[in-house]
Amino acid sequence: MMSAVNAPRIFRMVFCCLILGGSGNCLADGPPPSGWMRMLRPRLSAVEQQLAAADETLSALPPEPLLQANAHIGYHSGFAKSADSVRWIQVDLGAEYPIDSVVMVPASLGDGRAFGFPSSYKVEASVDPGFQEAACLVELTDCDGVLSPLPRAHPGHGRTARFVRMTVTGLTPQPRAKSRFVFCLGELLVFSGGRNVALGGAVEAQTRFETPPTWFAQNLVDGVYSPGVASVPTATMTNGWHSAIFKDSSSTSWVQVDLGGSHRVDEVRLIPAHPPDFPDRAGFGFPPRFKVEGSLGKDFHKAFLVTDHTNGEHLPPGDVPVAFKVPGIEMRYLRVTATRLWERTNDYVFALSELQVRAEGRNVALNAPVESSDATETGGWMQRYLVDGIGGAGELVEEEGWLGGLSRRRELLQERELLERQRADLVETMRGRLWLGTVLTVVGVVSGALVYAWRSHRGRKAEVEALRAQVARDLHDEIGSNLSSIRLMTEMACRQDSGVSEANSLLRDIQGVAVESTEALRDIVRLYREGGVTEPGAVLEQMRRCARTLLLETAWSLDSSSTLGARAMAFGDAREVLAILREALHNCSSHSQARKIQIHVRWSRVELELDIHDDGRGFDTGLASKGHGIGNMRERAKALSGSLEIASTPGAGTTIRLKAPLQ
Repeated sequence: MMSAVNAPRIFRMVFCCLILGGSGNCLADGPPPSGWMRMLRPRLSAVEQQLAAADETLSALPPEPLLQANAHIGYHSGFAKSADSVRWIQVDLGAEYPIDSVVMVPASLGDGRAFGFPSSYKVEASVDPGFQEAACLVELTDCDGVLSPLPRAHPGHGRTARFVRMTVTGLTPQPRAKSRFVFCLGELLVFSGGRNVALGGAVEAQTRFETPPTWFAQNLVDGVYSPGVASVPTATMTNGWHSAIFKDSSSTSWVQVDLGGSHRVDEVRLIPAHPPDFPDRAGFGFPPRFKVEGSLGKDFHKAFLVTDHTNGEHLPPGDVPVAFKVPGIEMRYLRVTATRLWERTNDYVFALSELQVRAEGRNVALNAPVESSDATETGGWMQRYLVDGIGGAGELVEEEGWLGGLSRRRELLQERELLERQRADLVETMRGRLWLGTVLTVVGVVSGALVYAWRSHRGRKAEVEALRAQVARDLHDEIGSNLSSIRLMTEMACRQDSGVSEANSLLRDIQGVAVESTEALRDIVRLYREGGVTEPGAVLEQMRRCARTLLLETAWSLDSSSTLGARAMAFGDAREVLAILREALHNCSSHSQARKIQIHVRWSRVELELDIHDDGRGFDTGLASKGHGIGNMRERAKALSGSLEIASTPGAGTTIRLKAPLQ
């Protein structure tokens, strides 16, 4: 049976284990704590460090842009009956260029996912349109994240090529038609010296499925793709340039920039406006009909036509840039003329967020002087804002670096997703181990508590049995022998032949034995009543009482001056000491014929020393004793883990010395 003293302690231990086990629920609810759990799980700590490093890198990359809807989605291959069918498409760059990088932008239907992007492909570069000799730039199989709409950028390693081909060996199922497989791509960009040399290039495809203007092979190199304008958020935003407000849509309005000198222009880019006061009107003010011209003279008498959309309407661009390739024509001025204006609200306007003119690998129109046929300047609309480098969703940045950053973001997001799954698996595994460990701990603690309680019960039972045996022995030794003496003396007094004087002597002896027995019984009861320890004062008092009882006709003294700082004694040890003293005094009074007995007690914190000396007749310690008194005293000294010395010489008295360590 579990003892009342130990039960609360045991249950507290079990409760603590249950609380520890309960922490497993925390693992199931979310990420594990970053302190002690990491020390228990080095693998989890490593995964969390990788996640933190990925997050730090992501914070330095361009943010993921909002996908822009546009009419020119991209290229769509012909249909195939199996996913492992081969499809390829290639672009003629028009000349040989050292290739810095190749970027593929997935097609997007506006649902935030890539449409028709392949799971396996390779990209090759060659100076031969037949690709008899080609350099493989990249080859990927079983691509992860094929549904991500972010671009895929691959290094070109400076390979010189005129043709770039993408060969697909892992087609994707066509939605709602699982038995047909396709390959789709939004834009293919080839960068050389910071310029997209694939813009406007000739496209050749093995197969094609065309529904203009949505799916069209030439859409692959028109500069229009779902991520929109290459820009990063900035604290300062401007709207751009705004024409006067017209009542007639066929009114003409133009704006031009002075490049500050003659430049061999490669590309012209128009960035549509999207002012905050018209949040639902993407492509604000972009003219349905317009033309772009370049000239060395300010009067544009000899102008070079970059593009002409005056005879047919240009599709609304939304929030994506409109780019035109220029075959290296020399110009100083560039003008955009709108011949049909954009309808605002019962009136018509022409507006642009930014005008970029790229030459020699940079935007030579940045902060150039601006002139226009008319203008509205208020708030975020100013002529100089047309070339201030702010457009789209923020500050305009280099297209190649921006797309490369988005490609790196896609890779890191895929790595992070994998790390998150690894962390979740580790947490789940650790949660199971923690619960198992908790159950085993609780079972072990409960089992240990039960074993402890059982052993404690056995120990206490053994103590009780030993105490019973000790009480029986004490009663037998102290009281039983005296009662036996009383019985014998009573029988002698009751004999018919005994005289009165002899009977009186026996009665006096009986009285003495009875008194001795009474005192012994009181000593035994007093010791057991006081319990675990006995103070020095109580033991000394019982020594004096014992001497007064046993030495009625003998002078005696007890010196207890050497007890300063004495330590309390266990009651069992005190009982043994008093028994030795009683036996010694009984022998002195009964056999030694001593006139004086001296008792010295030296009691410290570590040891008790008891000396008993009488001036009686003494005896020869070498002769065998007839009684059991000396043997009993030696047994009791042994029980005290002490020593008993008896020194006696016939005619010179006896000295008994007990030394007992204090437990």
